[in-house]
Amino acid sequence: MQRELFVLFTMDVEPAAAAAGHSGPVSDEAGMRAVLDYRDVLRSWGYRATYFVHPELTQSQPEFFTGLAKDGSALGLHIHTTKFAPSPQPCELGGLVADEQRRLLRMGTEMFEKGLGYRPTLFRPGCFSASDVTYQILCELGFSGGSVSIPGRIWPERSCVWSGAYPYAHLAHRAFRQSVGDLPFVDIPLSVDLTGGLKHHPVGFCHYPDLRPGGVYSEAAEVDYDRCSMLRSILQRTVADDPPVKTLVVDVHNDRDFTATDSQAAGHFTQLLEAIVPTCRTLGLKPIPSTYTEVVQRFRKERE
Repeated sequence: MQRELFVLFTMDVEPAAAAAGHSGPVSDEAGMRAVLDYRDVLRSWGYRATYFVHPELTQSQPEFFTGLAKDGSALGLHIHTTKFAPSPQPCELGGLVADEQRRLLRMGTEMFEKGLGYRPTLFRPGCFSASDVTYQILCELGFSGGSVSIPGRIWPERSCVWSGAYPYAHLAHRAFRQSVGDLPFVDIPLSVDLTGGLKHHPVGFCHYPDLRPGGVYSEAAEVDYDRCSMLRSILQRTVADDPPVKTLVVDVHNDRDFTATDSQAAGHFTQLLEAIVPTCRTLGLKPIPSTYTEVVQRFRKERE
């Protein structure tokens, strides 16, 4: 019998890059174009995306994101505290004390609600930055799940340390972010290849490679990996570990070109999409196109 694998394509939807050198598209218009291209390519393969949106964009482009949601996509909140326009900080979320984290997350949540008419329930921090108080605060603010952890990444400069994090969907811990706990927040980590040991990324952090098309920050600063081989390694480990809810999570940013024939991101994207079904078939997995909202609900149902 085939085991279900929930396939989750996600995107961090960033505002236009600032002059100070923050990541992001060259303009908000270019960023929206990348969102639509990503959506259209996924749709042609039968997938839907979960978009983690920087809160400023929900107010400047509410109709755009409402349209995405009506089209079957899921929307969540995404914040880089270093470039959060109402109150930019010197560090990412995990480097802030609890009161500051709470204040900024509340501000972002209120902006999202004002723009789109409802409170977000999904969250992903910029750079996957979090501390041991973050999950508790997210629960206080009504978040039910999201993508907070990236197993293995060690990047102290961005307050991101996930050296021993559990790599599958789980309830967050109330006291130690890297443990499985009992908080009512379902964390669904980014899928990473744990089989080949930690790698050093040119940007300056240690990590296990993940499947994102086009790489983490820029093609010039990216170490190229065989996405098909990486996909097989990730899924083989998932089958061996046999977590109750199996997921494949892919992340991208809205500063890449997902359609041009000479785009590295588009090439990686196509390779990955072509490989998912045959790889699953050989491993006895049934790929199910999903969103974070759907998998959070499924995880809770499995625990009833």
